[in-house]
Amino acid sequence: MHLLCLGIMKKLLLLWIKNRSLKTKLSAKNIEKISDLLVLIRTFTPVEFNRTALRLDVISFYKATEFRTFLLYLGPVLLKNETQEEVYENFMQLHCAVSICMSEKSYTFIDIAQTMFKSFIHGFAKLYGRENISYNVHNLYHIADDVKLHGPLDNMSAFKYENCCNI
Repeated sequence: MHLLCLGIMKKLLLLWIKNRSLKTKLSAKNIEKISDLLVLIRTFTPVEFNRTALRLDVISFYKATEFRTFLLYLGPVLLKNETQEEVYENFMQLHCAVSICMSEKSYTFIDIAQTMFKSFIHGFAKLYGRENISYNVHNLYHIADDVKLHGPLDNMSAFKYENCCNI
């Protein structure tokens, strides 16, 4: 929850929508289109999702669940034609690696996930600059090893406590 959603996914979204100095910033038109689609998706969101999607202009109100939903479900579709190809491919490396680490059924692919995390980190440094690499980005090197030790990511998740926090 803290590393992937509140750390990495939040950082990526902020880099895409707020950082004026990067060439990877989404245009106002792309941000508006993605936000409109997020609002539209709300009407089709199954009740199994604790929270519905919010517009990108209220990212400061996102909880970890919204970042998780974007990373695992919405991002691959919404970013497909709205970002540069290398930005999308970098995001998809993260998405696929995390998806592998979420399921016991995908455990046989954990070494591939580890390679994808490493590739994501190198791509992240190239796209966003070494100055944007934080401890969260570095810790992606270790996630696959944690999954090998403790099982799928949901086994070590703090999501069930998220609604107890009033921060």
